[in-house]
Amino acid sequence: MSPQKRITVILILLSFCAYYSNAFAQTDEKWIKEYTLESLDGTPQKVYLLHEIGADSYIIKCSNDSIRIDDTYGISGEPVILNKNFLRIVYNPRLGSNQSCERVLFLCISNKKLYIAMHVTLNYYYELTEVYNKKADSLKLFNEKSVYELKLKLTGGNKNDYKLTANIHDMNSSKHDPSTNYNYDDKTVLNFDAHENIFYNDFIELNTMFNVYDPDPAIGEHKQRITGNFPIIKLGKMEYYYINDRWYEGSKDDNGKNILFGYSTSNAH
Repeated sequence: MSPQKRITVILILLSFCAYYSNAFAQTDEKWIKEYTLESLDGTPQKVYLLHEIGADSYIIKCSNDSIRIDDTYGISGEPVILNKNFLRIVYNPRLGSNQSCERVLFLCISNKKLYIAMHVTLNYYYELTEVYNKKADSLKLFNEKSVYELKLKLTGGNKNDYKLTANIHDMNSSKHDPSTNYNYDDKTVLNFDAHENIFYNDFIELNTMFNVYDPDPAIGEHKQRITGNFPIIKLGKMEYYYINDRWYEGSKDDNGKNILFGYSTSNAH
């Protein structure tokens, strides 16, 4: 290789290293990734994804705000910037045995504040073929399987016309209780609220007592009566309520009591 070519190769490598170091920095204690979004008010804003080595949480920060995700195995794939305004992050929450899951956040910024435009389950898989009962296993009485999958597509060019199309696949197959079997596909479109900076496809009027499970230690687990009219996201059997600037998954426990389960903590430090 000629001296001139060597110099060219070295310059290319140095440029790559400089770019990479700006986007990704790692120490023995933590790593940091940096992304540049266009704020919904039109200004460029830096967003940082931080993770302490060995911890089960991630922190997403901008200049004046932060969000923490707890109880996770890690980020799934590389976060993606969509239409300059949104950062899409997929992660794997900690769950029990025989099941796996991915959740997805759509983040945006307005007036230097982070907004979780959407935070939902992207896919969920459950399979059970053994129940550790020799008689039941020998008779193969259990072959349980559940699959829930979303495919999301963002359209539009600005906050006034953004829409999110969701294709939903949901199935349940049970040998033990065939009456619970189903298999369906659905499609829905979410609108973008340019005031709240969230996606939604319906509203719900509540005057209901909930058992609330909030990941913020300052709030924690408690009972609360929720009253008011709130934007929600309906994605097949899954429902998500946007209450006091937080997303909650709404469901019922085995006793039929109403539950709100929070996925993330705002204003993490």
